[in-house]
Amino acid sequence: MKKQLLIVGLTVLLILVGLSGCITSYENAGIEEITPTFETFISEEGGFSILMPGVPAENITTIVSELYGETIYLYLFSVGLNTTAYMIGYNDYSDDILQNYSSSDILNNSRDGGIINGTGELISEMIISINGYPGREITVSYNQDFNIRNRKYLVENRLYQIAFTQLNDDSLLLSSSTSEFLDSFELI
Repeated sequence: MKKQLLIVGLTVLLILVGLSGCITSYENAGIEEITPTFETFISEEGGFSILMPGVPAENITTIVSELYGETIYLYLFSVGLNTTAYMIGYNDYSDDILQNYSSSDILNNSRDGGIINGTGELISEMIISINGYPGREITVSYNQDFNIRNRKYLVENRLYQIAFTQLNDDSLLLSSSTSEFLDSFELI
């Protein structure tokens, strides 16, 4: 349970870092990973559905963005399983931000903010989309302590971030269960 809270907290930090910036480190306790069973999670308020490996914990976090000079409310839903975490978060940008930054700028700033002060190494990046809205899929390694596979979509003024995180290993980043999770995201 303690390990699950740590990985969920770490994932939340990674998403927060994508908007502002800072990270922690940890040690792997050698817990074997389990194969998750997915169930549909729907957020009417968030306007999405996704397959999650359990009932997600819900959190709302307030961030004062140095880059954008505004307070941003981040809505997070996460499930931690041993050395992995599954997370989806979203935040809304003001009209001022959307007028001053292109969708590409916003996605790139989110990516760059998530590669914390040079401690993260961008392994791969791909331009993607959902229903005609722009997005990015990135894979980042943090000093071989943990790895994250993340999809980001900017849908009008809302940034969605879907992330899978794994401690001390990258063996599950490209697994069918990780792809099933990431591919299951739908706008409603």
